[in-house]
Amino acid sequence: MDEALIIDLLLGVIMFVVAVIAFGRWLVHRKRGEGVKDRVLTIVMFAVSVFATVSFWTLVIDLFSG
Repeated sequence: MDEALIIDLLLGVIMFVVAVIAFGRWLVHRKRGEGVKDRVLTIVMFAVSVFATVSFWTLVIDLFSG
């Protein structure tokens, strides 16, 4: 395998793990908090989850498209 491909795959795995962790934390905090801090934290975690998920799937599509 090409070294650049291995680095891209590792980066993709890291992005996927970040997305899963952020989404899980968002689910927990979404039900917990009523304060402003909790609302901001849930929005940030959801945004991180969405960004990492989109980045991961963009990388996968880019890898398989050539």
